[in-house]
Amino acid sequence: MFSLLFKGFILWIIWHMLRSMMRPSPHIPHQPYQPDSHSQDIPMQRCHVCHTYLPEAKSLSDRQGRYYCCELHRQAGTHQP
Repeated sequence: MFSLLFKGFILWIIWHMLRSMMRPSPHIPHQPYQPDSHSQDIPMQRCHVCHTYLPEAKSLSDRQGRYYCCELHRQAGTHQP
């Protein structure tokens, strides 16, 4: 008797899993990425040493007009040709 109930339970689980897999998934419409309007207005500069892009307002520059992401790179960049 127990084995019959156990087999029935296993069959019910398999049937339930197959039925849920056959259902169509809800369609979520694709929405294209739209950046904030102010994010396009920020001028970006590339660090002369590590080539990382950062906002121009947060970057450091030297006399030659080269931009750096931190003071350590600015000091290292002044020793490069």
